[in-house]
Amino acid sequence: MGAIDVTNGDVVERHPALVAAGFYLALVAVLLGTSLAKTGGIFVYAQDDPYIHLTMARTLADVGVWGIRPDAFASASSSPLWTLLLAAFAAAGIRVVWWPFVLNVVAGLGVVWIGDRVLQTSLAPRSRLAALAAIIVVAPFRRSRSSGWSIRCSWRSPWRSCGASSG
Repeated sequence: MGAIDVTNGDVVERHPALVAAGFYLALVAVLLGTSLAKTGGIFVYAQDDPYIHLTMARTLADVGVWGIRPDAFASASSSPLWTLLLAAFAAAGIRVVWWPFVLNVVAGLGVVWIGDRVLQTSLAPRSRLAALAAIIVVAPFRRSRSSGWSIRCSWRSPWRSCGASSG
């Protein structure tokens, strides 16, 4: 892969996914900064799902029990594969509360990249950028009655901390 040339031509025309990724990361930074300001600098999730997954991952990594407590099985995870992924990181010594947030930001970048690849054959670059920006802004407001995957929880956390409502 070569270097990205921003001097020859319009960067939006040549790299709409890169511009969308920059927009996404800037939005995440603003929302995270606002959330931290509202919580006195303490990183928190607005929903309990990330904490449940982290606790189950820690218990699984430490004692091999699928549950909240080390002495009892409990099927409390709404996303077993997500819990297993976090358990793998916990077993490797990565046990910080913000780690799922980081993984979700990376997954969000993956969504931008995949979205760009899907739209590449049907939309011009500027239209792709507009579609990707719409996905970035609208996707966090998706409401799920079944509590959904943790990516939604982490995406929604900054929005809710900032006072927005998903309905």
